[in-house]
Amino acid sequence: DDISRKAFYMWWGFLAVDCVLVVIGNYGKSIFSWFIAFAFAALAANWYQNHKQKEVQSIIDEEMLEAKIQFEKRNEDEKAGREIRCRERIERQASRRFSRYERIVEAANRKSILLHEYALYTYPPAWDVRAEIVKKRDQYRCRECSSVSSVLHVHHVRRVGAGGTHHLSNLVTLCPKCHLDKHPSKRSR
Repeated sequence: DDISRKAFYMWWGFLAVDCVLVVIGNYGKSIFSWFIAFAFAALAANWYQNHKQKEVQSIIDEEMLEAKIQFEKRNEDEKAGREIRCRERIERQASRRFSRYERIVEAANRKSILLHEYALYTYPPAWDVRAEIVKKRDQYRCRECSSVSSVLHVHHVRRVGAGGTHHLSNLVTLCPKCHLDKHPSKRSR
């Protein structure tokens, strides 16, 4: 590999220096001098390898830090987008509910009806009593065909989903046939 090749060249370099020293006469040519040249070459190669690893590791650390910052920024942007979409959805739903409530309040004000008589989304707790009051008011007769029946239904003139209420002014007595005529989708086929 690359490190071994560099160590080999360094060994030859130290050997060349050793040869120069032998020629100059500073010390004699021996196995020991060859061993020292090889040891210096190995130490130099090890130092070079550690230096390169630290350099590569610092580059990797910088790249990882940059990638982490980009990832966190993208997550923050996505989170902000989700929060905005969620807030908009909640506002739309709230506006629909409150607009229905406002229509009911306006209708109640126009007809001088007390709001505690309204049950906005469900049947009021005293529905049976209210139905009996409507039947008694209509003299136990169908408002459409004026027939007297043992079974009478209480019908909303304006359906609750379209802004109608459970107030007595919005309720009428109908026989089962006329009630089915008002709700053709509920007829059995």
